[in-house]
Amino acid sequence: MSLMKAILVPTDFSDCSDYAVELALKIARSAGLELHFLHFLSVPPDWILLSDTGAKLYPDINLKVKEKQSKLNKLVQIAESNGLKAFAKLDYQDHYESILKYASQHDIDLIVMGSHGANGFKELFIGSNAQRVVRSARIPVLIVKDPYVNEKIEDIVFASDFLDENLEYFYSVVAFARLVNAKIRMVYINNPLSFIDTPTMKQRMKLYLNEAPDIVVGEDIYHYEDVEDGLKMYCAEHNCDLLAMTTHGRRGMNKLLSGSLAESVINHVHMPVLTKTLTNELYAWEKL
Repeated sequence: MSLMKAILVPTDFSDCSDYAVELALKIARSAGLELHFLHFLSVPPDWILLSDTGAKLYPDINLKVKEKQSKLNKLVQIAESNGLKAFAKLDYQDHYESILKYASQHDIDLIVMGSHGANGFKELFIGSNAQRVVRSARIPVLIVKDPYVNEKIEDIVFASDFLDENLEYFYSVVAFARLVNAKIRMVYINNPLSFIDTPTMKQRMKLYLNEAPDIVVGEDIYHYEDVEDGLKMYCAEHNCDLLAMTTHGRRGMNKLLSGSLAESVINHVHMPVLTKTLTNELYAWEKL
């Protein structure tokens, strides 16, 4: 992500997808990045194989295809009117691996996705393509739930256990911060279930600080009984614009960053969340 060039925005044209498009446009404008828009449309299995004549058997599907393609074309036009290169694809395989495959084939550096609001969001998020993308993508995924009202992303909170295995993702966060001209505040949420003494945590943080002393403006150990609530409180107290975190194992701070708790954080904060799962998963198309 050090040479970020392209952003992928999967969209279903809902309000939350529109919020993701708006933020992706802001990010892309800041550095002249390419934008790729992707939409999935469910069609009968045989529709894809039919000729133009045979496709007339499904006039309602043809109408939907034209409608969705028109909406994608409008997104491309908006991006191009902002001086950006833009591409769009209408896909008929509604599966999270289709998003990951597109990202891999087109050298995408960042996926920006909308998600539903806090009310009922967990039920919609768990088991969804968005959740699978967050868990499986090898590149950062930016989840957007609400309209981003600020003109710029200026303050990023990076929450971590600051183990060596997270350093690679930190480089991505630093690259993103440089791209949008933001600063990073590092934080560890210390709580009874994953307590780490201050000297040990400060030593861990020092390695990260040394990698980006011009970007990092704070390293904090925030004591709070519940990790998720502590993270929300910390972000609110520092008026951060974006939260960055990884998802992976189950020990220590990794308990926060494991699947269910990380998803809970995404569910309940209203700022954009930049996340990446540390995974060695081999995807289906790569096994062929």
